Amino acid sequence: MFEGIRAFWHEDSQELRVLGLRQHVDRLFDSMAYCGLIEDKRRIRVNTNEFEKKYGINFSKFDDTNIKYFDHSKEWIEEKILELIAQSVEQRVIDPQNGCYIRPKVFRGMKTLANGQVSPSAEVFSLYHDVVLEVFVHEWGKYVESPNVRVFEEGIRSGDRKYKCISNYNRGNVAKNAAKQDGFDEALLVDESKERFVLEGGGENIVIKDSKGTLWTPFIDTQDILDGITLKIGLEIAKNLKIDVEKYHRIPLNYFMDDCVSAMFYGTAAGNEPINFVYDPISRKERRLDLQDKTLLRLKQEYDNLTAGKKLDKSNEYLREKYFGSVVPLEKRVLDQSLA
Repeated sequence: MFEGIRAFWHEDSQELRVLGLRQHVDRLFDSMAYCGLIEDKRRIRVNTNEFEKKYGINFSKFDDTNIKYFDHSKEWIEEKILELIAQSVEQRVIDPQNGCYIRPKVFRGMKTLANGQVSPSAEVFSLYHDVVLEVFVHEWGKYVESPNVRVFEEGIRSGDRKYKCISNYNRGNVAKNAAKQDGFDEALLVDESKERFVLEGGGENIVIKDSKGTLWTPFIDTQDILDGITLKIGLEIAKNLKIDVEKYHRIPLNYFMDDCVSAMFYGTAAGNEPINFVYDPISRKERRLDLQDKTLLRLKQEYDNLTAGKKLDKSNEYLREKYFGSVVPLEKRVLDQSLA
């Protein structure tokens, strides 16, 4: 399981603030529960004693006491992330004015035996393996800029994609590799139905605007799409600015290719980024999109103002505290040296 998080420099307050730290850590814990890295009380446990009595079948006896779970709190992870960023600034690994990208990753590693020895055994069954947290911090500029997008030809259907598992990004990686090989910047993923309903980018959610001026985004609850935090922020900004975005259940690719006027990716790495051009190698349809669409640019500007700590529309001022409450604890001495 992993998360992608960004910290942004706020010039006015001279602070390095982490965007949506609690929201990202909440999602990390949801993903860990789904994949068994913390106890998931939603799972149905089956008592096999009745089958043994009824059919005389011998079932293995599972020892719950040997299960290894991640045993730290959300607050502990948040604290460690902020400490690591502060250390990275002090050691001049990152310049606070450039912001940074933070990736916490939780996985099962070696198996520590009862006698303390470590076994490197690799098993499909992994609940007895140690749970490891790794966090790395580095500077990372723009992920994409006004991207040209290639529709990936293979449809996707996987409920796992609702969780931020590393394995789920393999398909996005394959799709983006295919796009890059053809000279494009990013991929667009669709499902496996004959209508090829639009899902998301290789690593981003998407909002489209049709010729009637309606904004649409694929509905997360009914499709295999990651519940994007940047999209949530974007939708909240839109609602406050009285810009309606319809959470439509299905957006057929043909409708997108025939009637889309403009579109924008939403993601931690990408931010809010308008799409320049889309091509589908199956239908051979192509579409040039409007990068100067006033509605999407207004949404982008408000998001950029939020991340930069600049003036917001009055209706969005509360978002600063809601999503930017985590300030990196930088000593004045360290900060002065970094800004010198």
